Amino acid sequence: MGFSLDLFFGKIDDSFICVICAQVLEIPVESTCEHIFCNQCIEDWLAIRSTCPVCRISMVRNLKPAARYFRNLLDKLERKCDYESSRCSSVLKLDNFADHINNHCVYNPNSKKTCDKGCNTIITRREYETESCFSHLSKALKKLEDKQVEQAKFPRWQLCYNMNISLSEPNILEYAQWNAPQE
Repeated sequence: MGFSLDLFFGKIDDSFICVICAQVLEIPVESTCEHIFCNQCIEDWLAIRSTCPVCRISMVRNLKPAARYFRNLLDKLERKCDYESSRCSSVLKLDNFADHINNHCVYNPNSKKTCDKGCNTIITRREYETESCFSHLSKALKKLEDKQVEQAKFPRWQLCYNMNISLSEPNILEYAQWNAPQE
């Protein structure tokens, strides 16, 4: 399923439009008859039909990625950010889109951010705007407790067996316990 035409600037050449979904190609693949489609669109098509949607010749799932030069031209198309309605005014080349959404768009509520309110935990922007440091630290502590409970379920003999350590001889796991400062 391609990208909506409304997200792009200017007229998009027809060669970049999937004939199945009528949108800009997303993960373009080429058939043996040299027609190009969105990967998901042609997979869905071939699940119910066994012909090419353009020329109607018999077709099997022998798809390959579209030619590199074609993908490079497609990646140069400029589009709007998904968070334009939230005031993101970024204009992105298609190949930079995923990186922008996941790592740079300050309007994406699910992107990660280090809390600068005092707790310095890594949280989503949504959590940053809606929760306090107490809540952030409580969640981090809960994750740590859950991890320790999970580790405690692992019997010592199994840990030693997996690490190929003898139970009767001192080992690196116990070294820290023996040399720990006494309180």
